[in-house]
Amino acid sequence: MTSITADKKILIVDDVPGNIKALSAILEDDYKIIIATSGKSALKIVLSQTIDLILLDVKMPEMDGYEVCEKLKADRATAGIPVIFVTAQKEEVNETRGLNIGAVDYITKPARPAILKLRVKIHLELKKQRDLLQELSDKDGLTGIPNRRKFDEYLKQTWYSAIRSQSPISIILMDVDYFKHYNDNYGHTSGDKCLKQIARALIDSKRRPSDFMARYGGEEFVCVLQDTDTVGVNTVGEMIRNNVASLQIPHAHSMVADHITFSLGAVSLIPSLDSTPEDVIKVADENLYKAKEGGRNRLVCHSIKPAEYKILLVEDEATLMDVYSSNIEEWKLPAKIIKATNGVEGLLQVGNEKPDIIITDLMMPELDGIKMIHKLSKIDTYNNMHIIAVTSLDHESIKQKGGLPKKVHVFKKPVSLQDLEKKLLDITGGVNQPL
Repeated sequence: MTSITADKKILIVDDVPGNIKALSAILEDDYKIIIATSGKSALKIVLSQTIDLILLDVKMPEMDGYEVCEKLKADRATAGIPVIFVTAQKEEVNETRGLNIGAVDYITKPARPAILKLRVKIHLELKKQRDLLQELSDKDGLTGIPNRRKFDEYLKQTWYSAIRSQSPISIILMDVDYFKHYNDNYGHTSGDKCLKQIARALIDSKRRPSDFMARYGGEEFVCVLQDTDTVGVNTVGEMIRNNVASLQIPHAHSMVADHITFSLGAVSLIPSLDSTPEDVIKVADENLYKAKEGGRNRLVCHSIKPAEYKILLVEDEATLMDVYSSNIEEWKLPAKIIKATNGVEGLLQVGNEKPDIIITDLMMPELDGIKMIHKLSKIDTYNNMHIIAVTSLDHESIKQKGGLPKKVHVFKKPVSLQDLEKKLLDITGGVNQPL
């Protein structure tokens, strides 16, 4: 194995052990070989470790190679991995389909060792060139740190990841105080040198690999902090401000100090489906403006708190009630849980607590869920409530008992907790209150 290719990982995906063995024998002297015997296991592998190239069979049970390739190309994290189909299917239509969905090459079995080696080498070289061009396009030409384009891409990825995990993220917008005065008096060459020094100070302020710093434009910079709340962003923001000040870059024309200083506007929140990255950047920008208006050389930070929802659980079976409530708490939804064991209690709780979401069984003593929902439909706040019905009844049986309004979302027993979590996340989603 040569030092140049020793770190390159080739994933071979085939459900036939003999085929894997044959391909491995051709390539194992030059590359590190990873194997998968199904499409599903291949998809798990590419998400858990860095793969440089994939040799993919077409005909496999459960999920064929075409479907695997389509899933790889649909995911931003794996779309750049070159895929070479290695298959016994020799028809032109199959090769055309494979190339159309994103494969870089198509080799028919049995693979000829010399040809396979050359094609793998060529596609790895092409990937190396693409990666280099991508890296260059993501960097700011002056400072060498990520540019605005890369920031937009990174924030979008981080945003939707935080929505799924319901974890906080923080954003800091930063601006060099009186930088125009600096350029006007010291010259643009000195201004460029100043920005380079500041960029280095930002990189040195990173506490974790995931902390992201970029040049936002002109004399503005931006920072994205994953899994970071208000306390954390204040700590990092002050560290950045002090690190920039400690550079002691002379600025005799500043109205704040005799050296370069930084103003920072930050915001911390748990993202939701009802807000966008652009909304939060706007809040950070407003806080940056407040920092400047407040005298500059300071950090202004606000958190956007998730609104608390009230979830009413109406269920006569204690075991199911415990399952629902414990899982809702585990999902860390911004919600308060209220409980009722039948429809009568449910109506009383609606009057007292005014819940936003009701999860109710349809078959209960005293007053069942269907009758309770029909009574709810007559009150003023009905249109503001989200109602989820849980039942083992089929559609016809529900219809015979009076039916349900169209707005009611029905889950069949046994309930998929994963689907219930997704539904509640869609409703609550960390919906954020305005500042």
